Amino acid sequence: MNFMDENDEAFKFPLQLDNVIMPTDGDGPQSMFGNVFLEMVEDLRLAYQEGSRAKYEHCCTRSDILLEYVWEQFYIGHWKDVPLAWRKVYSQISCIKASSQYFLLKENFKEINFNEEQKNRIFKKQLKKILRSCDMGLLMGYSLPNSVLPQFASYIHNIYSTLFHVANFSSNINRENDVEHKQKKTKLIDNESIETVYCPSLEYFQTVIMKNGQPVLMKNCIDKWPALCERRWTVDYIRRKAGCRLVPIEIGSKYTDDSWSQKLMRIDEFIQQYILKDTEEKGYLAQYQLFDQIEDLRKDIIVPDYCSISSEDCDVNIDINAWFGPANTVSPLHRDEKENLFCQVFGQKYFKLIDPTYSDKLHIHSDHLLQTTSQIDVENVDLGRFPDFHRIPYKEVVVEAGDVLYIPPMYWHFVKSLSTSFSVTFWWENSPMK
Repeated sequence: MNFMDENDEAFKFPLQLDNVIMPTDGDGPQSMFGNVFLEMVEDLRLAYQEGSRAKYEHCCTRSDILLEYVWEQFYIGHWKDVPLAWRKVYSQISCIKASSQYFLLKENFKEINFNEEQKNRIFKKQLKKILRSCDMGLLMGYSLPNSVLPQFASYIHNIYSTLFHVANFSSNINRENDVEHKQKKTKLIDNESIETVYCPSLEYFQTVIMKNGQPVLMKNCIDKWPALCERRWTVDYIRRKAGCRLVPIEIGSKYTDDSWSQKLMRIDEFIQQYILKDTEEKGYLAQYQLFDQIEDLRKDIIVPDYCSISSEDCDVNIDINAWFGPANTVSPLHRDEKENLFCQVFGQKYFKLIDPTYSDKLHIHSDHLLQTTSQIDVENVDLGRFPDFHRIPYKEVVVEAGDVLYIPPMYWHFVKSLSTSFSVTFWWENSPMK
């Protein structure tokens, strides 16, 4: 890939902005910003036609001012109450900013002479800035037509990966994990294990597995995923495909701890800080819709056909989440309201599962934000507060790379990673939510 190629796909990006221009009628942000956005698109077109660095710089500056204003609107109240219109505005302005940054970088290299060392240093810095603009638009904004931002971000990241070779650094991770995992597995499984089936038919899955309402470990169901064969995922692969992408990382042992927090990090920073180093503080990319943001990773997974099974009264909307982190990350004992297929791409995770009939004995948190989570610390049970917990029957299983664990709605489960691992979950409704 030649960064200076005048025919590259990124030159089409400003033209695609026609597809995301806001309506200018009505009230609210769209009325307020519609004409401004049209002006900015036109400014960007003129800058492109004239090859004007000054106009690109003006577009960048104007974008920053508007993004800061919209950012302030986000924090007037609770995030959940932010109107989608404001989030759409944020994404749309981020399109302008990322495009302006990209073309400004190209113009700078046409007009200014740099030696190779200067060029590499500036390329790295500026490409990361462009990716940050894209990712902030994706993280804080709202999806736009034609996947404009995800496509452009993937293009920029591919430029980065092509120009700057990403060295492998995790050759020992899997070997060390395998030894540690085998030692742990023999100690963990001492209670009732769950049923194992091999690539069940859709009919069997619906009429037997789902009907029984019990967790089942399914083998050979995702063997054809590119992530498990021709583009086999490893820590290095994730870094090559998405290392410079910005994602939300959970910091802390588990989300029920008072010290738990979140912060935005590049994936390569997350890997360096929390996966390659054995630190007491844990970092976890958890329950995040990564594949809406990073198309190159979305191409490597396939939605299982089982997710299409639902009642006639229920539309099938599938939530796809990524879980990526080091050994010893924990999801406390909790339950989910939807059908759940837990797919393990690499690494191993331990599950302890408890039937919903014992819900009244699991001391659910009173806080509405934790109303699907038990107060009981499964690894360190306070017998003074919860003396009957050890009498509750449970099932346990270790999920290996290539395994799929079916977890019925409302079935309690505690999860702990035994090694560096990457998991993908598919949640869907089988019956209308009450």
